[in-house]
Amino acid sequence: MKTRLRLLSPRFRDDGRAHVPLGPRARAVVRELRALLSGEEGAAARVWHRHCPLCGAGEADRIAEKDRHGLPLPVNLCPACGLVYSAAYLAPAFAARYYAGPAGAFKLEDESAEAAFRRRIAPGAYCWRRHRYVRDVLAAAYERVETVAEIGCADGCNLVPYVGDGKRAIGCDFDQARLAAGRGAGLDLVAGDLETLLAGGVRAGLVILSHVLEHVGEIGATLARVRRLLTPDGVLYVEVPGLAFIRPRADALAVDGYASSHDLLGYLQFEHAYHLDLAALDSFAASAGYRRLAGDEVVRAILVPACTSEGGVAPATGRAEDVRARLDAAERSYLSPANALRRALRRPYLLLRRRLGR
Repeated sequence: MKTRLRLLSPRFRDDGRAHVPLGPRARAVVRELRALLSGEEGAAARVWHRHCPLCGAGEADRIAEKDRHGLPLPVNLCPACGLVYSAAYLAPAFAARYYAGPAGAFKLEDESAEAAFRRRIAPGAYCWRRHRYVRDVLAAAYERVETVAEIGCADGCNLVPYVGDGKRAIGCDFDQARLAAGRGAGLDLVAGDLETLLAGGVRAGLVILSHVLEHVGEIGATLARVRRLLTPDGVLYVEVPGLAFIRPRADALAVDGYASSHDLLGYLQFEHAYHLDLAALDSFAASAGYRRLAGDEVVRAILVPACTSEGGVAPATGRAEDVRARLDAAERSYLSPANALRRALRRPYLLLRRRLGR
């Protein structure tokens, strides 16, 4: 693939420096991963795109070279369709090992899996907002859902509200510690992935992919396989970190507790293969034979199988320029003198809160 270096700003260079605070465990994992990726094993850890995974274009603009933890993450913007994606994604074998262990260092740090589970099901936690969104969109059809399945469920917190509604709920993941935390609360969680659920004969009226699609190598193929898990009248809930929520501070958004940010570097994560807005998700969904019932730029969306697949997706004219302009404006906002002052004042405030134990 022909790539032009067009970084959003110098802070996106791969200099190995973390953009967010890292605890001892996370710092150790970063060192291990950087060593692995630069060694012989690194070639087999990732799969590199040869063209845009949405429109097939053979050119890309490189807008970032690292993630928020200081790990190498080459990020491309397709000049033809505007898709923002990582130039490489985790190979399946490496991904299974990574999610079974090292990934937890960035999610939990010193927090136990059991404590994280309790926090993630507390009143006001996101699992309840997701449940309310699905219930409100489906309305009367929600009562007909008998089984709920979540792929990449971690500790299963998203399933708790459905169990409370009397639904059968089952989830799968690779992280044994977090699976054990959910099982300890009585949830039906299995080690594995989509194929594990299919092999077990699971069919669900609602399938949840919450912060999963951005991790997979091929979104279209994954969505096509998920259809096998759905009952004939089943629906799919998808949530991914919304790229359109990266915007200048002056244009800040807040939707149902989800807040926008002007810090793209703080948004980028090593394991994320895609950085989607609602339009990009719609394009992938249509190519896999889905239509959208509802959605927003969080991104949250309810998808249902369409009668026929739309096949290829035509790039939107001018979309790449719009995406680049928004990201450039967000970066200018982040680098502004006013924001530099806010960051300088925030550091001692956070340090004081930490010392006071608040």
